[in-house]
Amino acid sequence: MSYRPDPDLDFLEKLESAQLHKLVRCLTHDDNNQPRLTEALSSSTPYKTHYPDHHQYWQLVAAELQRFGANTLATAMRGGQGVFYQQILKDVCEKLRVPYATTYSTEVNERSLLLKILAKSLENMNAAQQATIAAALEFKASAPVSPAEIIKTFEEGFRTGGSRSHALGLLLANFVAPSITETHPTSLVGLEIGGAMSLFAGPLGLLLGGLWAVLDIASPAYRVCIPAVLIVSILRQHGLHGELFAKDA
Repeated sequence: MSYRPDPDLDFLEKLESAQLHKLVRCLTHDDNNQPRLTEALSSSTPYKTHYPDHHQYWQLVAAELQRFGANTLATAMRGGQGVFYQQILKDVCEKLRVPYATTYSTEVNERSLLLKILAKSLENMNAAQQATIAAALEFKASAPVSPAEIIKTFEEGFRTGGSRSHALGLLLANFVAPSITETHPTSLVGLEIGGAMSLFAGPLGLLLGGLWAVLDIASPAYRVCIPAVLIVSILRQHGLHGELFAKDA
């Protein structure tokens, strides 16, 4: 399947192969590190020739995501073609009961999705882990901070806009899956995040481990598209706002 030029996925061309690796792995292997039976990327000639230099075939990586996205709803209605990322994001948001608005930018809708995952994670954290995140958000250590207050801080920061909004977006991305990129900042725009990032150092599949059962997600396509969309969302934050922490790298 060929790539359908998509303004929401074209930014993948600018990423290094190491940054694309998590997305490629998500599309080709399941949570148990077993090859996916329905994937087509690894059988392509560019993949076999250039792996693991994913940048050489980034369009095929994007096309594979588009193809999986076509199966999240009735494929017949889409003529068997891959779908644009915006549709995949919308499907995932609806499945996870995340508000999605066509009037919002892709980045804004992705932030809503990342906040949903963070909120679910906070429910399963102990007080010490929650306190680490609260400290990264510059809460005072004198009193416990609830998960609702943490989420509210992100939401208010995003509404405010400006550099802090960008910093919070990057911070949120790092909280959800810091292992997506090779370089991790120790601080950005006054937000100390080093200790908090270690809370999410494991594979993205572990973070989502309990999500499948809670939401009764039986569709294999969603089991690909949900983590893939999260990875794309994280990569977009680094692509858009990574310059904020370049001085700390």
